[in-house]
Amino acid sequence: MLAKPAFARHAALTITAYTMLAGTLLLLPAALAEGLLPAAARLDGRALALILFLALPDGALGYYLYAFGLARLSPTQTAVYLNLTPLTALALGRRSWASGSHALLAAFVLSLTGIALVNWPTARRVPVAPADSHPVPRQP
Repeated sequence: MLAKPAFARHAALTITAYTMLAGTLLLLPAALAEGLLPAAARLDGRALALILFLALPDGALGYYLYAFGLARLSPTQTAVYLNLTPLTALALGRRSWASGSHALLAAFVLSLTGIALVNWPTARRVPVAPADSHPVPRQP
């Protein structure tokens, strides 16, 4: 909600880049204090690939899509899509989804129903004049 004015001036990709940079800079001192450099030196190729996978598609792309939606929808409409995150993880982890759990299927259907209801177009309300007011005559 606080970022909404920024979306009027900047693209979602720009805001995502600045947000990721700010988060990195804020966490860097704590990471260095916890031993980031020695730990990074011990990473093998597989571990590095997993970290990049978490950072790029999951972090940057996910945040970009959220910012993209926030620039076009209300904060409530955008936030309701966060309910899809665990369901997407389950769908991608085919082993969990393939178990055939009816509870997982119900959670998926309920989440999609909630998203549809929040984004459902509403009828425009016509303002009604108070009962004690008098209509203003029209000028010819």
